[in-house]
Amino acid sequence: MTIIDKKFGAELVSTKGKIFKFDDLVCMVEYLNDGLISENDISKKLVIDHQTENNFIEVEKATFFVSNELHSPMNGNAAAFINQAAALKYQDDKQGLIMDWNQVYNKLK
Repeated sequence: MTIIDKKFGAELVSTKGKIFKFDDLVCMVEYLNDGLISENDISKKLVIDHQTENNFIEVEKATFFVSNELHSPMNGNAAAFINQAAALKYQDDKQGLIMDWNQVYNKLK
């Protein structure tokens, strides 16, 4: 899949090194929920740092800002940040929620 907006991309890396690319976090969540790959076959779940193009963060280490003001490619409207401070700074006066991976996963599934 082609990444439409490089601020919202996500990837799954299999234990065999195969890379599954998604142009929106919601697409990766749907792929995981569809059971098309088992958790045992996943080596890494990655998201692009919203502020630094081509900088990938493991989902468990990322902090997410979820807002309808973001307008991501598939309307997941979740942006990943390297840490909570960066997400809070980006949030500034925007309406939305700061979440960790488990919270955003449960919201998008």
